[in-house]
Amino acid sequence: MRKILLLGLTLFLASAVAFAQSRVITGTVTSTEDNLGVPGATVLVKGTTIGTATDIDGKYSISVPAGSNVLVFSFVGLSPQEITIGNRTSVDVELEPDVQSLSEFVVTSYGDQSRREITGAISAVKGEVFQDLPVQSFDRAMQGRIAGVQVT
Repeated sequence: MRKILLLGLTLFLASAVAFAQSRVITGTVTSTEDNLGVPGATVLVKGTTIGTATDIDGKYSISVPAGSNVLVFSFVGLSPQEITIGNRTSVDVELEPDVQSLSEFVVTSYGDQSRREITGAISAVKGEVFQDLPVQSFDRAMQGRIAGVQVT
């Protein structure tokens, strides 16, 4: 009797493991602007906390649990996309730019203000100044561009 119960329990656990299998989905996330891979894009299984980020070439690999069928792809500046994976094991996605019209804001040490509400001195540095500079980081490019500002 003990052997039959042990055998039954083993078969029950084995069947539970077999039905709870996850599958691995791979693919590439690219941008429609330049058709290059998007490094650091987020890939999430919808409705869960399971996720991953793309590598430097925009490639990813994620383990999707049984019963989950939708992946959410997102990246800053690109429109997020939800893709139904069905029975596929490879899903390639192209994300489109998310162009939004924003008014100009000034970031201060204590909050954000609209430019028209500022009553003090304002200095601006255009992006073209930094475009071809051979520096390692943004803070090094900013250093010394505006009088009285120290970048740390």
